[in-house]
Amino acid sequence: MYYHFLDDLVGESNGYQFDLYPLKRKGGKEHTPPHLHARHDGHYGKFCICNSYKGNIGYMYEGNMSQKEQEFVKTWIIKYKSKLNRRWRSQNLTRVDSICIRDMDEIQSAIDELQQIEKIVKRLKAIMILRKMQLSVS
Repeated sequence: MYYHFLDDLVGESNGYQFDLYPLKRKGGKEHTPPHLHARHDGHYGKFCICNSYKGNIGYMYEGNMSQKEQEFVKTWIIKYKSKLNRRWRSQNLTRVDSICIRDMDEIQSAIDELQQIEKIVKRLKAIMILRKMQLSVS
């Protein structure tokens, strides 16, 4: 059975759906060579997105798609090959972790700035209240 995860969807065209999965799944097993999962009308295939030991770009090395479906998928892969390969390479877990750490630092910095702004707003509100009180006394 084929399972589809929305986060993995990289494209749709003419009823075809294309997915890339993370390099490593549960258990830490490598997920190579660089490939794409394609689905259409109940058929499924794994296709090379670059030349590899499994075959050339667009080659279906596993699945049950017809020749016509395979040609469509191969054409789609060739059209988007640079984006697909960039997406595949960006799944490097070390790189993703470093990006997450950088992003967390940026988020913490933004939180610190917001807290400073909140303090300033509180001071301004206090000043406004004091001025209103001074005006009402005069």
